[in-house]
Amino acid sequence: MPVLQCLALERRFDAENHPLRGVDLTVEAGEFVAITGPSGSGKSTLLSVLGLLDIPDAGAVRVDGIDTAAMSGRRLDALRGERFGFVFQDPHLLPGRTAAQNVALNAARLDPHDRSERILRVLGEVGLAHKALTRVELLSGGERQRVALARALVHRPSVLLLDEPTGSLDEETGDGIVGVLESLRNGGMALVVVTHDSRLAARADRHLSMRRGRLEGPAAPVPAAVVHAAVPLPVPPRARRRSAALLSDAVLGLLARPSRALVAVAIVAIGAGGLVAADALTVTAARQVDESVRSAAGSLVRITPTSADRDVAEADAERLAALDGVLHVGLRWDVSDLRAPVTRAPDAVLDASAGSVPVVALGGDAVAALGLVTAPASVGALLAAPAPVADSIALVGLEAAERLGVVPGADDAEGRAADLAGLRSRITAQLEQLVRSTGAVLLVLAIAGASASVWSAVAARRSEIGLRRALGASRAGIGALFVLESALTGLVGGGLGTAVGIGVVLAASAGQGWTPVLAVGVLVQGPLLGALVGGAAALIPARRSAAVEPARELRR
Repeated sequence: MPVLQCLALERRFDAENHPLRGVDLTVEAGEFVAITGPSGSGKSTLLSVLGLLDIPDAGAVRVDGIDTAAMSGRRLDALRGERFGFVFQDPHLLPGRTAAQNVALNAARLDPHDRSERILRVLGEVGLAHKALTRVELLSGGERQRVALARALVHRPSVLLLDEPTGSLDEETGDGIVGVLESLRNGGMALVVVTHDSRLAARADRHLSMRRGRLEGPAAPVPAAVVHAAVPLPVPPRARRRSAALLSDAVLGLLARPSRALVAVAIVAIGAGGLVAADALTVTAARQVDESVRSAAGSLVRITPTSADRDVAEADAERLAALDGVLHVGLRWDVSDLRAPVTRAPDAVLDASAGSVPVVALGGDAVAALGLVTAPASVGALLAAPAPVADSIALVGLEAAERLGVVPGADDAEGRAADLAGLRSRITAQLEQLVRSTGAVLLVLAIAGASASVWSAVAARRSEIGLRRALGASRAGIGALFVLESALTGLVGGGLGTAVGIGVVLAASAGQGWTPVLAVGVLVQGPLLGALVGGAAALIPARRSAAVEPARELRR
């Protein structure tokens, strides 16, 4: 059974770009097939379709006899990661990582206990065991290409697809790569190589040519040709700890780009630190206000005379002020207001007695001498002495009342005694509202800043995304990687921001002479909030990263 087969493949990008026109190809296990042709003839497109990186408009691709047309995207990703290995003209190595760490990108499906040993072994097969811990920036072009080859071989694929593997190498280095390929072919692996190198094509079992989207030459193995016997390839065990591998990959990705990671950490730290500081300062200030108000309420003493005939005199105030612990003494008189209705009499009533009734005013002795018990309406009695009463009424005109009043504003507020209990609750409520508003603003700014950082990372890593998809990563896996990286930066930023926020609270409290109030939970809430902010900020950019087309990005 052919390990790889395509039938009547068609691929059209637009009316003028038709790279595949009815292509048929069959590849057996242990066969080395070379495809040559001019640039733009469709070679790279064919390789992408064969490797399940691109979907044909018509035709079929079969892997181990199974038609892939009806497979879901997730199943295609898994099949690509299990059965195919890719080597491109550009090695697409991730900067900031060692050779071993780059090879490990394609080792997530291996058993964790055997992974490290397998990585070192495959690096030894390409002659780079001694460079396993060397950062890829320090490797030569040939060494970088061999690292890419080791990455493609670490999971023992059944088909190896190579796009110009020796195109940028010198002759000696290229011969070394070809030697490795021949040993793989002898071991039973199927190789399909797209190349402009005639020397490489001459060493293949079958040489095909691509012209204007059509494949020229024997589409199937020639019976007389020597096809090496297929050696059963071990099926790599699936890793039981995918999440651990994903976490390790995310950490390595952040460490490989420290400047970008530090910017993301700083963004979250500012938001989390500001939120922690605002919350703690609010609680601390509210506690100080509460204590001050309670102290003020407890230190205010009112003294009321026990008798209406006994007033508190200024001498009493002076004696009270002389007592220990008394700061101020003031005298206060309360005047009750009485609302009296005013009735307007008609003019006829008022004019009826005007000047027509004789009136006499008698003194007290005259009243007694005359024996008048009840004086007629026209007699007014003048009493000998005033008789003070408690219900005396003073009529104050509007103009006088306005003059005696307090000017509205600050003086009016100072002139009225405050409701201390109500004042305490109002201040606390206002402080809580202020911190909620501040926290919401800081939270929105932190999410926006972190999201912008992830958008920038996605744009800069499109080639890496294409590579990961070629290695079998699913769209969901790519999105999860970016979300996890952002959540990790948020976790670190939240912890750092919490530490800074606590420092601000301690410094501000010391400067004001306050007792800082810090909840134990803030040590956990800050980092968790940072992780949530980072993860939430990456959701939309991560979704966009999952939509990257691997074939297009790898051709750039």
